[in-house]
Amino acid sequence: MTQPINDEFQPPDPALLAEESAAYEPAEPVSRAAEVLERHHDRLMALPGVVMFFESLDPVGRLAILIGVKAAGYLAVLPQAVDGVPVIKEVIGEVDAY
Repeated sequence: MTQPINDEFQPPDPALLAEESAAYEPAEPVSRAAEVLERHHDRLMALPGVVMFFESLDPVGRLAILIGVKAAGYLAVLPQAVDGVPVIKEVIGEVDAY
């Protein structure tokens, strides 16, 4: 089944999009892990080899922080927990963000 073509569609004005994105305010953290990540963002990103981190769940479903690094050699510098939230360590390789 195909969608009918809408001849009335107009792409958004890029100037308006820029104004809206400039006014963006992040939502309040919704979990303990999110609060910890917000508080320690700069320190975590400064660790050697760290390329990303986010809130996650451990294998049994408890709140955790997943930290991804470039290579296995960097796993040893990662903490076991941050402010009491357990850390899951994972090698993900280089991240190339566009």
